[in-house]
Amino acid sequence: VLCEGPHMAFCIMKLGCPQHKVKVNHLGISTAEIQYKPRLWEAHEPLRVLIACSFQEKKGVPYAIEALARISKTIPLEITIIGDANQEPRSQAEKNRILETIEKNHMSSKICMLGYQSHTILFEQAYGHHIFVSPSVTAADGDTEGGAPVTILEMAATGMPVVSTYHCDIPE
Repeated sequence: VLCEGPHMAFCIMKLGCPQHKVKVNHLGISTAEIQYKPRLWEAHEPLRVLIACSFQEKKGVPYAIEALARISKTIPLEITIIGDANQEPRSQAEKNRILETIEKNHMSSKICMLGYQSHTILFEQAYGHHIFVSPSVTAADGDTEGGAPVTILEMAATGMPVVSTYHCDIPE
C-alpha cells in the first residue's frame, strides 16, 4: 500500500494493514522548473497573502480568514484566494462557510477571490505575494489530507514562506 507520508502510513496500519505491506512514497515536484525568488516585505506596504485550494472543509480556509482578520487589525493585508467549490453539496456548503466568515470578519475589502485558475496563473500570483497560507484540519466526516498538499511544496520552492498547520503529513 503506497502512502504519501508517514502519517498516512500510520493511519493505514491502524486500520489493520500489516506494516511490511506499507511503503511511503513522497510526492515530488520539479524544483528545476520553479524560479526561486525570496520574498521581502516592506512594513510600509500591505502584506500580500495567498491561499490556494479547493473549497473543502479539510482545507481550513475559514480558520485562515479568522486568523488573518485578527492580523489585519495591526498590519494592512491584501489576500488573494485561488480556488472554488466543486458541484458536491459539501464543497458548496464550505464555500458558503468561507463567504460567511469573510462577511462576519469584515474582510471583503481585503480579499480578492479569483476562483479556479490554471497552474500558470497560480505561479504568476505566487510571485506577487509575500506569504502562502495553507491550513489543514480533519473535517467533521473524517476527511483529511492524504499527504502534504503539493501547493505547499511548490510555493516553498518559489522562495515564499509558507504558514500552515501541524497536521497529517504537512510537517513531513
